[in-house]
Amino acid sequence: MGIFNMALSLGMAGGPLIGELVSDSIGVKFSFYFAAGAELLGILLFAVFTTHQALGIKNKIK
Repeated sequence: MGIFNMALSLGMAGGPLIGELVSDSIGVKFSFYFAAGAELLGILLFAVFTTHQALGIKNKIK
């Protein structure tokens, strides 16, 4: 839980800074492409590093 909150806080603090740096150096239009790429990377990392866990609920209806 602590790691999640730390990542959330760092993202909220660092996101606008990184977005401004990308926008100033490359352009406003590319900053949206950069954000889309970062989002796709996040989805890919989530898909790779998470595992399916059973809930432990058994079907009692027969």
